[in-house]
Amino acid sequence: MGPFNPGVLKTSLAIEARFHIASFAERHSTSPYRLELRSEDGTRHGDVPVSTAEVDEETLRAWGIDPGKRLAGRVLRVGFTSRTMPRRGDRGHETGLLSGDFLDTGSVDRRTGLFVLSVEKHEKTTVSLCSAPPFRTTTTARLLVLGTPQPGGTLYRVPCPDYRFHVLLDEAQYASCLALPDAAYFVVAATLEDPAAGAGAQREVP
Repeated sequence: MGPFNPGVLKTSLAIEARFHIASFAERHSTSPYRLELRSEDGTRHGDVPVSTAEVDEETLRAWGIDPGKRLAGRVLRVGFTSRTMPRRGDRGHETGLLSGDFLDTGSVDRRTGLFVLSVEKHEKTTVSLCSAPPFRTTTTARLLVLGTPQPGGTLYRVPCPDYRFHVLLDEAQYASCLALPDAAYFVVAATLEDPAAGAGAQREVP
């Protein structure tokens, strides 16, 4: 692991992804609704994990979702825009303290902000023995994994909204994500596509 690099974003990185709503269910009162989302291009790039969103009615309204209507199979367009966390001071460079000790993580809006959990690259090779001659096929999945900031401590209430996104990247986006400073986080925006009227503009989650 290399040295911590708080850095500053020279330009914002904007990524848009389309997810099919695999399931929509009502849950307990703290997170009334849960959506399971599958990457639209996931099947062509290997097995991309399911993304999840545990949300409240305020978020559903912002996304243009009516919970009373059938949602399975609909498309949710989600945009992610990078930002930089402000710093509390420079003492981390002198003492070797962890990033959380001098990055102001508390400044991130917990309704819209997503921390970078990992940037991943997976390759999967399959062998077809039913052809002559047999051949191999390799698929590559590049992923940006984002999640809602979690409170510290051993006893805490899971926040709402609570997100875990597995965002499929192309090669250029993957390189850009690897180059992000450690102080970077993302802001999420989303909208439900209208199959009759076409895709609408993205709306930031309140």
